[in-house]
Amino acid sequence: MITIAVKSPTTHAIEKFTIHKNFINHYAPQFPTLYPSTTTTGSPDPPTIETEPNIFTGLVSWIYTQEVIDAESTTSVVGIEFLVELWILAERIAIPKLQNQVMRLLKTGKTGYCKDDGQLLKYAYRNSSKNSPLRRVLVDIFIQDLGSFKEGEVVDYSVVPLEMFIDITEVIRRQNLARKFTKSKEADLMVSEDVEAVRAEQSVKLK
Repeated sequence: MITIAVKSPTTHAIEKFTIHKNFINHYAPQFPTLYPSTTTTGSPDPPTIETEPNIFTGLVSWIYTQEVIDAESTTSVVGIEFLVELWILAERIAIPKLQNQVMRLLKTGKTGYCKDDGQLLKYAYRNSSKNSPLRRVLVDIFIQDLGSFKEGEVVDYSVVPLEMFIDITEVIRRQNLARKFTKSKEADLMVSEDVEAVRAEQSVKLK
């Protein structure tokens, strides 16, 4: 058995987990190399991993059951935030099998929206590399989510990290979605030539 200290990046609180060494080394062969301070249970200096405790609990659960389970979820649907953080943790300690299992769940599109979750998007981009599968699936989900907006509903693009905005633009360019682009009607681009209307509009802007 080994003890692993899990430090929450939000509260900085540390929670210790005990896990069978053979199990984690089997699914994460690089673990001893990535965390050379891995020691036996009871050691005063266990390796420290920075992630939320519920995410590490999900990792431990997967190691023993091979199922992705969010113990804190109140529904049968595993939320997108949990999956994103679990994928990042799995990448960090090199468990590709778990990464792919999480990715399949993200691809189902039944994980909830991410279009208005700026913190999640920023966290994902801050903890992933360029062309990462995680970034690509989040871009797919974001673009797909745009279709759920009702006419007249405003999209808050301020929640999107700059790098993600560039990725979205690149996907649209690559897929040549411009073929479906409808140009604005000329009438909608004309400004009023009514002098009084223009004067009134300027007065409002100056107030």
